[in-house]
Amino acid sequence: MNPYHSHDKAQFFTSPSLSDGPLATRGKISDMDRETFENLVESAWGRLPEEAISSLQNVAICVEDDSEAGDKLGEYLGVPRLERWGDDSGLLPDKIVLYRLAICEECEDDPEAIAEEIRRTLWHEIAHHLGWGEEMLEGKEIEKGWR
Repeated sequence: MNPYHSHDKAQFFTSPSLSDGPLATRGKISDMDRETFENLVESAWGRLPEEAISSLQNVAICVEDDSEAGDKLGEYLGVPRLERWGDDSGLLPDKIVLYRLAICEECEDDPEAIAEEIRRTLWHEIAHHLGWGEEMLEGKEIEKGWR
């Protein structure tokens, strides 16, 4: 994935990697390199339901190595659409951040499991952008067999 790559509804950004080899931060290590992970993000994006993608407005998808607390797979940073009012043109994009090392660790570096977790995490964070709360998300994820 390029440092900046645009789709119709979202822009993809990446932050610098911690190192060129296997990365370690807060005890997390992954053999999956950043480029492979970012390719899985692109693939997962293409497998999301069209209604999820078409509902996005001004969102940047970012890959970072780890969250500050080190305990998240992904994070939505912004104001959910249901809470917005007035003209929000000119605002910086909301962000959906995927934390590479946490996802790789959660999936034990299994590429198929990582690809699926990326798709789930993107879907979860897009739902937050749309204004869904954790209770609603949990119900939908149970319906999908993800919990």
